[in-house]
Amino acid sequence: MPLLIEKTLIGNILRVSCIDENTGAEAVFQAPRYATDKEIERLAQLKIKYILEKSRENK
Repeated sequence: MPLLIEKTLIGNILRVSCIDENTGAEAVFQAPRYATDKEIERLAQLKIKYILEKSRENK
């Protein structure tokens, strides 16, 4: 799942915005400042997967 990920440092927290390139689904979450890129990408994929599953349930 290709994602566009934007990270913004706010104090000791990273604000992470991500968009699934295929579906346009968007998610925003917070991560610890020292989270690795690999950890953030994994969290982003899980969050988008959750959002897509929830949107399918509501149809």
